[in-house]
Amino acid sequence: MKLFIQLFRIIYKLVSLLNRRVSAKDKLKYSKIIADSQSVSNTIYSLSNRCKNADTKLDIDKFIKHKVKIDKLLKEFSLNETGYEYNYLPLEISYSEKNIDKVKLITTILSTLLNEVRILIHKERFNIAPNQISLALKLSSVNPDNYYESINSSNDLITLEDHKLKDLIEIMSMQDMNFKERAITSDLSIMNLWEHCPNIKVLELFGTELTYKELCELKLNKLRKLKSLILADNNLEELPSYFSSMQKLEYLDLRNNNLLYLPIELSNFNKLKYLNVEKNKLPEKEKERLRKQLSSTIIKF
Repeated sequence: MKLFIQLFRIIYKLVSLLNRRVSAKDKLKYSKIIADSQSVSNTIYSLSNRCKNADTKLDIDKFIKHKVKIDKLLKEFSLNETGYEYNYLPLEISYSEKNIDKVKLITTILSTLLNEVRILIHKERFNIAPNQISLALKLSSVNPDNYYESINSSNDLITLEDHKLKDLIEIMSMQDMNFKERAITSDLSIMNLWEHCPNIKVLELFGTELTYKELCELKLNKLRKLKSLILADNNLEELPSYFSSMQKLEYLDLRNNNLLYLPIELSNFNKLKYLNVEKNKLPEKEKERLRKQLSSTIIKF
């Protein structure tokens, strides 16, 4: 009988150890939840700032309450020998038998909170101001983070083409870097965003030294689900002709470029709710044309 009990205990320990081992698939799942939570927290913070200077009925306090809960859980996550640091990219997280139970618990609660935020932004959809559309799209997404940047390697960059979450990417953000230089030296596959990440809804190419030629090569019109596009702080003197077919855009930020005019076919953009063309070189005649053709669009000159 004693031998049987000892044997049972050994088997039980072995089974427990096997159940506590963290597979590569589970590691990716937990990392995604942490990345999503971090992104949602930052987006709510940005949204709260937009509410200060916007004509909106959005009840931002409801979102801030969720942000507080998310931040508290992320802090707790960092205290469980995970190596996680808030807003440090790419994420560097250690999973072990010691912390896996806590990891499972925290990520489960975070998943629930993220779902609540999605429900909340859907309920508030009619209270969103035009200049908040891009942020609202992030909060409504099941995949609200830019995984290309957050779930990658600081030593050996995983290319977009080889990224395990490329099909899930709905938010792509590349800011304050030389887009062309990165494509040439690190990852040529980013020139084919439309091919590797067909589900992109929000694309931010802010301060990437992007030129007209590179923008033509990107063929952004092939991103069929794209709703928000930020091309602020670049070297653009004109927009590619394919822009005429990007009529699903709801949010377009072109501020701080060198544009003299926008495509004539812009009048067909009946879904465009917000257009920012501040700090460009648009003559008064072009501004008047835009006001007439986009009469239902909020335009910032």
